[in-house]
Amino acid sequence: MQTLAAEGSTITVTDLNGNEVPSGSTVLHADKLIVQTTHEQCYNIIGNLANDMAFTSGDTITVTGDMVISTQTLPLFNTGDTIAVVCNNYDWYGTTYTTSGDYTHTLTNVAGCDSVVTLHLTVNYSNTGDTTAVACDSFDWFGTTYTSSGDYSYTLTNASGCDSVVTLHLTVNPTANTEDYLTICESELPYHYSNGLIDTIFEVGTAELLTLNYYLLTESGCDSVVTFYLTVEPTDSTEFTVTTDSCYIWNGLAYCASGDYTQIIQNAYGCDSVVTLHLTVTVGIDGYNGFDVVLYPNPAREILNVQCTMGDVCGEDATVELLDVYGKLLQTVRMSPETTTLNVGGLAGGVYFVRVTTDRGTVTKPFVKK
Repeated sequence: MQTLAAEGSTITVTDLNGNEVPSGSTVLHADKLIVQTTHEQCYNIIGNLANDMAFTSGDTITVTGDMVISTQTLPLFNTGDTIAVVCNNYDWYGTTYTTSGDYTHTLTNVAGCDSVVTLHLTVNYSNTGDTTAVACDSFDWFGTTYTSSGDYSYTLTNASGCDSVVTLHLTVNPTANTEDYLTICESELPYHYSNGLIDTIFEVGTAELLTLNYYLLTESGCDSVVTFYLTVEPTDSTEFTVTTDSCYIWNGLAYCASGDYTQIIQNAYGCDSVVTLHLTVTVGIDGYNGFDVVLYPNPAREILNVQCTMGDVCGEDATVELLDVYGKLLQTVRMSPETTTLNVGGLAGGVYFVRVTTDRGTVTKPFVKK
């Protein structure tokens, strides 16, 4: 007689008197034997065979020949499989896996027995990338417009279905939009203008406002739009005529002889205006009945000397008058046949007149007080 116990089980064979019959023992034909079977917690006996006859634990069997007593057991623990395809890493029962492979984990089922689960893991990986850009004012990247320098990221999906993060290192340079204003007079044309960026000559022939755009490049390579506003103001040319019997005062200057005189005067636009005076003096230096006077020093600071060129003319009845530019009489003295001295130290600086009157007529001469 042989006994074969499967893993997780035992077989005990006894005679009717309770004596154990070891495996391999010889027993008499037709002896009665009692078979007892036990199994561990997580195993279950699914069949007992004795010469192709099934029995259950505690059965009494009759020996009819060579006999093999055996058991078959079925483990009560579970097994299972999990398949996962992930990006970069996978957390499974408290462990993080970063590479592909097969991994197992043991649980306890409802029967209190082990349950072994196997993970068949495939790990795919994300990509990263960098790109650098330099732009003027703004930069369009994946549908977004960026107007300032900085690092920006965008997430794509690679061929394995994982995130692909690309980082943009962006430098945004501004364009330089400036305005420049200049007003010149028509007499200054053609006008050469230069400001370090623009060097040009304006040859406009009439007064007008010009708006010119110049497109340059800044040091960073971006467009620089310089708007230039040029105003050309007109220059006037006028003239007028004066007839007088004495000197004519014009803008602080005395004109005592007939003739044409010009002065440059600023007009309402601040531009030079050429003004011409056509002057007629009815009694001039050459028409003073043969006499004249000399003033010295001229300009004078303290003392002004008045000398008659013909002493017999400037006699006792001759007078010397000091007048301001408006004709106001400031001083009167009797004329000396030789030299008459006037004290002008108390006068303010400017243009004054000396008028000498004799029986031959009158002579008026200007002088400048320092």
